[in-house]
Amino acid sequence: VGADGNQADYLKVSEGVARINVKRKNRGGTEINGMGPDITAEQVAALREKINQLKAGDILVLAGSIPQSMPDTIYMDIMADLQDKGVEIAVDATRDLLMNVLPYRPFLIKPNNHELSALVGRTLKTPEELAETARELMKEYSIAKIVVSMGGDGALYVTPDETIYAEGLKVPVGSTDGAGVSVVAALAAAEESGMSLEDTVCLSTACGAANVMCSGTQAAEYEVIESLIPRVVFHRI
Repeated sequence: VGADGNQADYLKVSEGVARINVKRKNRGGTEINGMGPDITAEQVAALREKINQLKAGDILVLAGSIPQSMPDTIYMDIMADLQDKGVEIAVDATRDLLMNVLPYRPFLIKPNNHELSALVGRTLKTPEELAETARELMKEYSIAKIVVSMGGDGALYVTPDETIYAEGLKVPVGSTDGAGVSVVAALAAAEESGMSLEDTVCLSTACGAANVMCSGTQAAEYEVIESLIPRVVFHRI
C-alpha cells in the first residue's frame, strides 16, 4: 500500500533493468528513451491472468506504448479476455494499438487531434471537424466517450448527447511529459465517482495543467489541482 493509501500489485521481471528516459528541457525538447527489459511470453501470460481477475464495474486503463518484446496485439488480447466481464476500459494509445481495440468497444478513448486524424486518414483542423469525426467513431464502434486533446489549445469532450470544448489553461510550463496520462487518470477517477460531464471536464483539465507545471518526476499536488479547477473555461459546441 502506497503513502496515498492506494494498493499496488506489481509483476516483477526476473531479468533486465528498468527503462531510463532522459528528457532535456530546451526550445524544441530533446528526449532519449531507453530500452526496457525483455518481457517473456510467460510474463505476458501472468499479466493477462492477473488482469482477468477484474470484475464488473472495475475500470482498466490501457495507456502508452508497449515494450518491443511484447506482442503488438496485447491491448486487443486483454480486451478480448475481458469482453463479457463488464469491465470499463479506457484506452490512451496511438496507431494500431488504438485502432485494433475499437471493435472491442472501450468505454473511452483519448486520442489527440493528430491521432484522430490518422485514424480516419484525413486532416481534421477545427474543433467542429474533430467533434463530428469523434461522433462518427462513437456510433460505429459503440464508444461511450471520446476525449480529443489539442495541447495548449484545450480538449474536446464528446458523448453521444453533447460536446464540450474546454480551453487550455495558461500555466507556467515545467514539462509536458505525462500530462496526457494525468488527464486519463482524472477521467478514470471521474468515471468511478460518477461525476457529471462538466465536473469531469474541470477535473481532468486541471490535472493536465497541474502536471505541466511540474518538472522531472515531480508529481502535482492536489491543492494545485483544486486551485486550477475554478479557472477552467468551457462551452458546448
